[in-house]
Amino acid sequence: MKGILKGILKGLLKYRFIILITVSVFFISANIAWLNPRPDFVIKTHEKIPLFWQYNVDSSHEFLSGAYFPEYYEQNNLRINRPTYAFGTRFIGETVGFALSPFVKLNILAKGIIGYISIKFIFYLFGAICLYEIIKKYLNEKIALLSVIITFFHPHSIEFATTFNSSELQFIIPIIIIYLFLNLAKEYSLKKNIIYSLLLGLIMLAKQTYAVYLAILLFSFFYKKKYKESVLSGFIHLVPLLVWLLFIKISGLEYWNHEVQAYGMGVWLFAELPFMNPIDIIQVVTSSVIDWLIVLIKYFHIFIFLAPFAFMNDKIKNIFNKNTTIFSLLFIFSVWLQIFASRSYAWYMSSDIAILIFPLAILAIYAVLKKYNLKKAIIPLTGLYIILSLISFINLPWIHPYDQINKLEGKDEKIESIKGGVLTE
Repeated sequence: MKGILKGILKGLLKYRFIILITVSVFFISANIAWLNPRPDFVIKTHEKIPLFWQYNVDSSHEFLSGAYFPEYYEQNNLRINRPTYAFGTRFIGETVGFALSPFVKLNILAKGIIGYISIKFIFYLFGAICLYEIIKKYLNEKIALLSVIITFFHPHSIEFATTFNSSELQFIIPIIIIYLFLNLAKEYSLKKNIIYSLLLGLIMLAKQTYAVYLAILLFSFFYKKKYKESVLSGFIHLVPLLVWLLFIKISGLEYWNHEVQAYGMGVWLFAELPFMNPIDIIQVVTSSVIDWLIVLIKYFHIFIFLAPFAFMNDKIKNIFNKNTTIFSLLFIFSVWLQIFASRSYAWYMSSDIAILIFPLAILAIYAVLKKYNLKKAIIPLTGLYIILSLISFINLPWIHPYDQINKLEGKDEKIESIKGGVLTE
């Protein structure tokens, strides 16, 4: 036990800056009501304390899926295809509630918030550590730390850090999976392949962000010719889904994949695309590529234009050997294919490649500052970036949180019970 505690303390000290960044992002996100992000719609977790207020229309369903996991699916199965966050929310919330029960009795609202924020913090922290370790390995510690700051202080990251939604996984999942893939490739073993594939399957039950995994499978199977290993991983990663489907069946619940069944995401590739004439197919693909490029600019702004300049650096030329280049191209292609298949061009849908764009752009910026002996300017430039991220949330005229309109989407009894920040069992 002493050894475990010593190991945890050592890890906390090693990643103290990463932890500080993550805590800072969550603190800002938790108090985002003061930035007036959406004064016409807010779900107040407490009528008078503007903490963890929700500005996403899906937050009520996401939260209740976790707070009342799994029985809420009997009433509303909108998020039944994404049980990882919900299970984590209920498990952590109930565990903390039980631990504190001799001192204070937490209601469902309190346990749900504790559970949901905790599971998201775990993903954020692990994602930040993975990004830091990857970039440090290929570049250096300074670029790695700056990459974490720029990636996690992005408005998308700040907005969803304490939002009861899983949209942040669009950029966090690729970071985690690439980290696991690099670890597996460095020293392959059957055991690690199985464990990592099962973990990947659990992550995909949080959000089906498959672009990076598709790139890994294509790279491993066709380029590296790791046929058995790739097929094994593909099958093993389905085990958590099959277990979940079996649980749904036994529980008498109805499975629903909102993205597929409501919007036809992915399905249209087989139901519509093959029956189009060649001219229409070319037009659809061309239009998709243009829309995707626009989405890239919306998410990355100036960074998307700065990233290519990193290849003027000799170190990057060495890093991007044949293997790295082929994988990166497959990854970028897979991200476009994912958007094309989903027919969703929301601004965050391009964030999968944040792990590529931000570090490259930072390297390019740092090289210029170093050349002109302006390295100290990186601190105020980073501060300016964070300030601009916060300003992007502000809507004018500014409205005090107490005057923001409390709204809820849906009419079921559990959603109604959130009103006024009081959630009863």
